[in-house]
Amino acid sequence: MANKRVPLTIYRIRDTIDGQPVRDFDDAIADPSKLATYDLIDDQDFDARLFVAKPNKKAPTWLAFLEPGFGDLAEVSDSVTNSAVLVAKVKYYKDVFFAITFGFGRNLLKRNAFKVNYGLRFALNTLYTKSLLPGEAAARVRSVDTKTVGANTLHTRRQMDSRTFFEDFGIDTQRDLLKAVAGRPIDTTVWGSRLSGGSTINVSLSLSIAELGDLLKQIEKVWKSDDYKGQFAWIDNVTAVTDPELRALLEAQLLTQLRSRSIAHLTLAPPELVEWDEIASFRFSVKRAETRHDLELDHYLDLLSGGNKLEDLQMSHLQRTHKVEALDSDNNLLHIWSLFGCISGELKLAGKTYLVSEGDFFEVEENYRRALDSYVANLRECTRSLPTTTADTTEGEYNDTAAHGSPNYLLLDKRTVKLSTRTSPIEICDILSEDRCFIHVKRKLASSSLSHLFSQGYVSGDLFHMSQAYREATRSEVKAAEQDREKVKKPGEPSFIDRFCTFSTAGITPSEYEITYAIIADWGGRALVDALPFFSKVNLRRHSEDLRRLGYKVTYKRIQAN
Repeated sequence: MANKRVPLTIYRIRDTIDGQPVRDFDDAIADPSKLATYDLIDDQDFDARLFVAKPNKKAPTWLAFLEPGFGDLAEVSDSVTNSAVLVAKVKYYKDVFFAITFGFGRNLLKRNAFKVNYGLRFALNTLYTKSLLPGEAAARVRSVDTKTVGANTLHTRRQMDSRTFFEDFGIDTQRDLLKAVAGRPIDTTVWGSRLSGGSTINVSLSLSIAELGDLLKQIEKVWKSDDYKGQFAWIDNVTAVTDPELRALLEAQLLTQLRSRSIAHLTLAPPELVEWDEIASFRFSVKRAETRHDLELDHYLDLLSGGNKLEDLQMSHLQRTHKVEALDSDNNLLHIWSLFGCISGELKLAGKTYLVSEGDFFEVEENYRRALDSYVANLRECTRSLPTTTADTTEGEYNDTAAHGSPNYLLLDKRTVKLSTRTSPIEICDILSEDRCFIHVKRKLASSSLSHLFSQGYVSGDLFHMSQAYREATRSEVKAAEQDREKVKKPGEPSFIDRFCTFSTAGITPSEYEITYAIIADWGGRALVDALPFFSKVNLRRHSEDLRRLGYKVTYKRIQAN
């Protein structure tokens, strides 16, 4: 008689926890003293211990809402939850520990006991192999979980009503971090008809306890394979650092660089999209009496040095105690962030490149980094003249000054187009040149602001090419701007009427247009590739490639803020 199918949630226990090698089953458990333990009663080809928590009895939260209307609900007055975790050790190439949880058993494990993303690599190796024949990869995937780092971090689960190609999920391999995948494995006799993998492995198998050891050995064998690289090598381009020990090393490296002021590749920036025109100054919680127009890492370190606190700087200060505050012109508090959440830049550790961004660390594959830097370095800088400015000039003030300083420019800042197919108004651009250049302007080298800038340029360019309704609405806005500019033109300047409305609403040829990303910052002589945060480079490449595929010329412009 075949064994009944059993759903299993499997974790791979890390080889070391909190710097100590894992040698016993208890090493992965948060508090073994509070749990009942059971050992295997028969000899097996693996060893294991079962940890069981005392059943938790309590009334469900919805009971108080229902009983006034339905009376005493004795059948559900005591809801019982059970928690157990089986920790198993198998001998593969060494002693390898796994945890299999039941009920709420996940809560019995130490927070950092297991390898994060272990199940993702395992799942990809079961869904795809290097030896796949044509057609074998078809219709295997049911859902994918991703994390997209941009203006805001977006966590997404995309599900299909039936299995399909991985490509049908529209994953952007340049920006999306793959977190989990579910689908039909190639070998269904071993792994069943469906499995999923992320931080855990989830399978449903006809299995006896005696066969568990062989299953866990097979899982480790599949995980060690690099078959996934045949179709998914890109998942290793940028990977979130989830290993607690590596994260601790990176935190230590960050602290070392801050204490020694080795911050050439580190900066401070708001961890979210902000309206820069609303922000008048910044201050740090370590000394609220001092405010600055710009958010500078040097200023923060100066304050710590002045109070003899820099040498004692700890991660707890960065993560919890020390805050960054953004103020308006009346010194009202607009935003408050942890200092660590505002640090962005690159770190080097043991010859590898890591990123710190918005409170997370990421590891970058070196060939991918070189290719990205090469792309950004080869972008052409716009040759049109735009004035320098000062650090405290707002974006709106700059656009107004730049546009009115030349008869070849038309101010379109704050002129938006509303389409019935879009929930938000679309920004055409900030400045339109007479020779058909859409100039989009943003202050600061902050990832969140730049992500918005690059997206704004793409959305506007895409709609200008593809939508007649958008072109008609844009034409109306341009004509209105021409009339406003005509009223204040300087003596000797040519008429502005009909000089910028040279496009047909029936259709345009993108190759006749240029889209320029203009960034106001203290460049300090740095090239674009040296100044942009890593994820800004990723977003710039993505959007500029999309615009080039449409036929546009894409350039950038460095505007110095003194």
